This record gives sequence, structure tokens and C-alpha cells, in this order.
Amino acid sequence: MIFRLTLRRLRVGLSWAEGKRGEAVQPEVEICAGGVVIKDGKVVSLRRKNGVWLMPKGHVDPGESLEEAALREVREETGLVARIGAPLGETAYSFTEAGVLHRKKVYWFYMEAIGGQLEPEAEMFTAVRLLAADELDTLTFPADRQLAAKAFTLYHRQSKSNSIGNSFKVHLEGD
Repeated sequence: MIFRLTLRRLRVGLSWAEGKRGEAVQPEVEICAGGVVIKDGKVVSLRRKNGVWLMPKGHVDPGESLEEAALREVREETGLVARIGAPLGETAYSFTEAGVLHRKKVYWFYMEAIGGQLEPEAEMFTAVRLLAADELDTLTFPADRQLAAKAFTLYHRQSKSNSIGNSFKVHLEGD
């Protein structure tokens, strides 16, 4: 029976570890953070080499807060320095790469670009695009479109009240 399960796992590309007595153990969830970045009144989006359009996000380094990780990832992936605001929500997803199952949970933050040069990280992305509210369908994943719409709502609310500076918690200049 264990032999059959092992072959089945290999055939479907799962890479679960063996627990006690041969039962499968799911891989740990990798915690990530990202930013829905507003630049010039539009949302920053990136196109991966596989054609997927998304927003900047990535892993949290040891000792790093979610906010610090989100700001770092935005800078690394877009070249922008951002000011961070309210949390926007969380997403979770999984994928298999090279036979290894990856599970990720992303904590998203509202951000506004305050400096830097908009340029996608060359190793990962082929294009960058600023999306207006009516262009959010460009984003590949529905959860990303919902987060971007939420960010636009917050942006317009803050623009009307003219108190954007008061809503931001963290500001990191270039490292």
C-alpha cells in the first residue's frame, strides 16, 4: 500500500513529506507580503515571464515585519520607493514547481509610490504597466483585481479628505 501511494504522489507531482507511520504531511505555508501600489493615480502591475499579470509581493525574510517585507519587495520588483498604509487583506494560493508543492499566504498593504524609478526586476518580469480603475481585468487573478479595486476606493477617499500623510504607518527610504 505504501508503495502505491508513493508512486501516485510521484505521478501527480506532489512532494509531501512522509509523517509518522507513512501518512502524508502537507508542506508549511510560506508567509509573504505585497503592496497594491498607487503611482500617478493608477495601480502598478507586473507581467511575469509566463504572461501572468500581478502586483509586487514576495517572501518575508527572518526578523522582518510584514510591512518591511512588503516595502522591500515593492522596491526590488518595481524600483519604486513607497509609503505604506492600511492592510488590504490576505490571499492564499499553491502551485507545484519542479515536483515540489508550494503553499503561500500573502498579506497585502495599500501603498503610494513616493520615489524611485519604475522598472521591473529583469530576472522575473517582462513588463510593468500602470492600470486605471477600468483596466483591472488586466490582472490575471480575481483576488488581485478585488484588492486593487479596494485600493482605488481608499485612494479616492484619501484624496478627497486630503489627509493621506496621516494614514501611513511606515516609510522606508532606499536601502
